[in-house]
Amino acid sequence: MNDPRWVKVYTASNPMDAHIIQAMLDEEEFAVMLLDKQDSSYGFGNVDIYVIEEHAPQAIPVIQKFIENLS
Repeated sequence: MNDPRWVKVYTASNPMDAHIIQAMLDEEEFAVMLLDKQDSSYGFGNVDIYVIEEHAPQAIPVIQKFIENLS
């Protein structure tokens, strides 16, 4: 059995946005993984958001909706 391949679909500039996107993707029943690249000493850095490769085409519009709501 092959493990699923995870692909990066977005890089959030702050953890709050990443967790909101994660919740939106969870609500749509996508498996989501966050990779926090934030430096704990300085409090800056990005958070990469990954989904299973086959779900990426459906997950990206959910993320785009979040981005549109920011403006």
